[in-house]
Amino acid sequence: MIIKYNPKLKELARQLRNNATKAEVALWQKLKRNQMHGLYFSV
Repeated sequence: MIIKYNPKLKELARQLRNNATKAEVALWQKLKRNQMHGLYFSV
């Protein structure tokens, strides 16, 4: 499936990053530190 580029999504993504919930912030911190019970995620 090919998804065409939508420039409006860039601004939406920025808003979502800047308004993250506490749970999202905690999740991303753990993912970046590879602290998810030995699972590896590339970010």
